[in-house]
Amino acid sequence: MPFYSNPITNLEKELIRQWVLFGAPATGTVVDEQILVDYYAGQGETSFPTPPPAPAPGEGFQIKIGPFYLAPAGQAGGELEYFLKYELDLPEDLEVDRLDIKMSGFSHHFILYNYTSQAAANNIPPGLRTESYHQDIGLFAAVQEATDLDLPQGTAFFWDKNLVLDLNSHYINYLAGLVYQAEAYVNVYTQPAGSAAQEMQTTLLANTNIYIPNNGDLVTKTQVINYNLGEVYLWGMMGHTHKYGEGYKVYERVLGTQGDLIYNGACPQGIPDCVSPFFDYQHIPMRYFEPLRPVVMNTVNGLIHEASWINDGPDPVWFGPTSSDEMMVLVMMYTLDSTGVVIAGDGALPPQEAPVTAVNPNPVQDQALLTLPDSWGNATFRLYNAAGVLQREVKEIHTPEWTFERGDLSDGIYFFRLEDASGQYSSGKLVLQR
Repeated sequence: MPFYSNPITNLEKELIRQWVLFGAPATGTVVDEQILVDYYAGQGETSFPTPPPAPAPGEGFQIKIGPFYLAPAGQAGGELEYFLKYELDLPEDLEVDRLDIKMSGFSHHFILYNYTSQAAANNIPPGLRTESYHQDIGLFAAVQEATDLDLPQGTAFFWDKNLVLDLNSHYINYLAGLVYQAEAYVNVYTQPAGSAAQEMQTTLLANTNIYIPNNGDLVTKTQVINYNLGEVYLWGMMGHTHKYGEGYKVYERVLGTQGDLIYNGACPQGIPDCVSPFFDYQHIPMRYFEPLRPVVMNTVNGLIHEASWINDGPDPVWFGPTSSDEMMVLVMMYTLDSTGVVIAGDGALPPQEAPVTAVNPNPVQDQALLTLPDSWGNATFRLYNAAGVLQREVKEIHTPEWTFERGDLSDGIYFFRLEDASGQYSSGKLVLQR
């Protein structure tokens, strides 16, 4: 630090912070300095105007990845995915009964991995990296949007005191002309080891053998999941595709044949047989089974997952990590026994978010058409800026299609919430850009 001179600027501090976050390498370039210059000159937006509060003392702790900076939409560096080895240095073994994952609407996904061997963790360099280098890796959580994984009473993730995590954050900048500061936070809520009766398991199942030609036709792929696990008890389930995705379904498999449909990513909360199915690849829901759903997993029983796409883009696509590639991934959360698991009340979940059927177009120049679920009536629309300040409120929306008028709102990221008289609600983001 300079003595007897002006303090270093915020830009200079950020350059130092980025060097540290990328592992403090002795040589090379870790960040485009011009992107930081533009951001600190006021040409940028942030994921979180103020950091989300951490758990109260004694309840847990907070971990984070970032910040890292994305170039404006359409430029190189406008989409970034990083991994970060995170050494917890826990004082003792503990259990985690809740993971509250916080990220902005520009996040494509967040995944919380764990190394299953100390040797594998030791081989990973410190700092943000673009390559996964995944060997001897496990999984705790994978989500597509801000999600509070509050596990059922009697279950928990078991974290050994020597546990080393690997954080994976993927962000896309949708703003033309503005740099985006990307961050993700996880509030980890803990309890003493031995408190839970059952360990919550998480598995990520990927069908990498997908090819989607760019002919505009519907392409559907299925994969049988027949791991020899015996009887498992499902709690959470979520599908994942990229932008050409048209649907994601999961069926039970019984004696080698397709059985009941138990997950539909085009329905609110993933519950099949909804009235107005609509698949939003950016907000594919997690389905929670409460009470837990028993499923036998062996050579002839288990699950079948199915994904569909329509590629109307310029090129054929295969399985891959960027938003220009495609994916077919199923996240499954389960226990190996249900003894000691307590589901409050009658097993009904509290009200959860239902997707707006469509927002078109988004980004918005002057206006956008919002299509609401058919069952809604007398809805209220509220629009907030990135700082959480209410900018617009419209009441008494009675029609299933409603036009949002931008008016004098400036360019930027806004978040909306729609709520009908019965308490059903939906939220999302609007990018205003002329």
